[in-house]
Amino acid sequence: QKILWRLLRVLERPDQEMSEDKHANETQIILLRQQKGWALLEALSSSPSIASQLVESAGWMELLGIIAGYSGFTKTLMARQGAAKALSRLLWDPETGSMTASLIQRFLPNAMVMLLKEEGPDSMLNIFDSESETPELIWDSEMRRELRNSLAEKLDDCFKMDQSSMASYNLHPAFRVKYVKLEEELYLGGVYVRLYLKEPTYHLRDPTTFLKQLLGRWSQEIKLFIPSKVGVKKLTRLNDSKQEVVTTKEDQLELVTSAIVYLCKIHDGLCDKLAEWGYITQSLQLLHDVLIADMVG
Repeated sequence: QKILWRLLRVLERPDQEMSEDKHANETQIILLRQQKGWALLEALSSSPSIASQLVESAGWMELLGIIAGYSGFTKTLMARQGAAKALSRLLWDPETGSMTASLIQRFLPNAMVMLLKEEGPDSMLNIFDSESETPELIWDSEMRRELRNSLAEKLDDCFKMDQSSMASYNLHPAFRVKYVKLEEELYLGGVYVRLYLKEPTYHLRDPTTFLKQLLGRWSQEIKLFIPSKVGVKKLTRLNDSKQEVVTTKEDQLELVTSAIVYLCKIHDGLCDKLAEWGYITQSLQLLHDVLIADMVG
């Protein structure tokens, strides 16, 4: 374990060692050593015992800090690629993969984590350093800044500990980076519903899970209206027995309903799931309840 920490400390070392004062030969030697060091760490990360040590300690977070540009670490492309490769190995490890993904998702959007695992470090770094606004990923410079600040806070705390404490470091269970840009987004099944409606033909990673969570949310939202009409405000009389209603949840319900319609139109094979999951019967019952309640809208 001590060798692992020593290797990490050498690889994390800031870039001043390769300053202009260094001769070309010295710089080349340093680069070669770092290249071999990162290759060694990647190989070690494939070992179940080393993978467990990295995940159960602050090691995985230090690797993420290198990728994100933590001020106390090196910022070379080689180091960022090496850190990303090591994390990718942890994600693929059968014993640590799910735990690694769960930990990284407290800092990075889920799509970014899946990108690292499925498409590799280079693709992940390209997206990380750019801006994105797709149904599955929202990412920009402000979010990178928020990530760096959150990582810096956690890593600063880590380096105040002794080595034995760092070897068994645990994040608080409730911790997650709060991205301001995502606070108002409805995110279901790995998809931002608002952006999906802007681009419904987008190739989704998992449309089945998206539909399942949309239907669950739709059922949850619509049931809020029927029993007691809590939060309902009468706007206008349509006739003697019908009334149009608006609720504080109307926007979300409309988004979810529209997304279900578009998703089933584009992926018509998913329509069978509506009956399989019991939503046809449930919809008929809800329609009956709406008519009994004299609700329109």
